[in-house]
Amino acid sequence: MDKNITLTGNLRTEWIKYEEYEIKLTKENEHYICPKEGSKFTIYDPFEKSNELLLDVIDLGDKAISGEIGEEDINNLVIEFAKKYGLLGVITSSVYNRDIIGESKVLLTSTNILKSKDKIMDEDDYISMFIPFAKQEEVYLRKLGKHMTLFKAEDSPKFYGKRPLILDLVFSKYYCERVDWIVEFAKNISTHINQTLVYKNIKLTESVTIMAGKFKAENIGLSVAVLDSPYIEWDFDSLKVAIEVIYSFTVADSKNTLKRCENCKKVFIAKNDNEKYCSKVCRNRYNVNKSRNKAKS
Repeated sequence: MDKNITLTGNLRTEWIKYEEYEIKLTKENEHYICPKEGSKFTIYDPFEKSNELLLDVIDLGDKAISGEIGEEDINNLVIEFAKKYGLLGVITSSVYNRDIIGESKVLLTSTNILKSKDKIMDEDDYISMFIPFAKQEEVYLRKLGKHMTLFKAEDSPKFYGKRPLILDLVFSKYYCERVDWIVEFAKNISTHINQTLVYKNIKLTESVTIMAGKFKAENIGLSVAVLDSPYIEWDFDSLKVAIEVIYSFTVADSKNTLKRCENCKKVFIAKNDNEKYCSKVCRNRYNVNKSRNKAKS
């Protein structure tokens, strides 16, 4: 049996990642991750890397929760994650507004990871949280008739109405995200799988919503299309939401299942509930250690 996540519907989206990222500090000593100056971007489909993407998010969360590594190591892990997959796009996933640009106010979701005390923010104040190092002449908005246009002093993708205008900003070199936002998201996914595995070993008499106050994918669009037969077309405006959907499909998959390796404790995709190890190496190491412990006793 193939150890691939089963995704229902036509799950496809375009996302951007830059070759290099760096950590920058604001005057308030906030750590942001940003594309490096001169770094080139590539466009890819996160759903084509769903297995690797999900396991890397959980691994990042595991290491952050463990408390065994320092700030510099965490920063390096976040940089490596961004180089592989890009930033999360939390500017779109943290508010109920889909367009954001052109709306005077934005309403933050109840499960946002921005750690903001405000539930409603001015559009300009909200956007400025994600471009803290951009100069006024580098990124600005202008109303042309009934339409808003985003001007960027760079050559990066524009979708010309096919997707929300805010994504033109997300995919620019000026767009940044705080490191602790990304780490918080990874920790939430890691904690969620831990609780899911606990509940899986308990005989429940009724359904339980796991981490209802923290785990809830927002701003998911879908439509129904027809080719040979009807199918679902999903629409995603952030990598964060794409990961949440991939994760949700995975934990609900009856063919494959997420488990923690008995030896290294890393999460892996198992073919069935009887599979205990992420690799033959871990299985052998576990058995060797088990034999040694028996011999000592």
